[in-house]
Amino acid sequence: VLSKNRQRFQDEGILLPVPPYDTLLISLDKYETIKAAEKVGFPHPRTYLPESPADVARITRELGPPWVLKRRFTVGGAGLSFHTDRLHLERELNKISDPRSMPMIQEYIPGPQRQNFHLVADRSSEIKALLCPRVIRRSNRLYNDNTGSAESTAHHPFVPLVARLVREI
Repeated sequence: VLSKNRQRFQDEGILLPVPPYDTLLISLDKYETIKAAEKVGFPHPRTYLPESPADVARITRELGPPWVLKRRFTVGGAGLSFHTDRLHLERELNKISDPRSMPMIQEYIPGPQRQNFHLVADRSSEIKALLCPRVIRRSNRLYNDNTGSAESTAHHPFVPLVARLVREI
């Protein structure tokens, strides 16, 4: 809401530390974020947004199972599913009546690897603060992916790509 009405606040002399609405939409839309990552050479799983049943058949032939079905706008993995049966995947997608709700189909990349980048950027998209937490130990008491111990650094081989991605978005 603040981002969408940012200009109204600026007209009143109020500075809000939020990105412009168009920028925010890119970062909230997983597919648009993947397209920006692709543009700057940031590594990512192969990702497709099917537009027809023929697209689904082509994508599943190209990727091969397992397939990751992921909503474009979610938090915490809601709506994420894995499929090894093409017919089951097609049935799931056929249930969607609104084309704007079409989820992405992604390549499955096995393993527990995950890297987050927490950052603050200025108005010119230059990174002013950056943390790259590395999980040392997991605690599976509440969730399967709960971090028990981590260390953080600003040094990671992807940092230059993160900077390019921030500027692109």
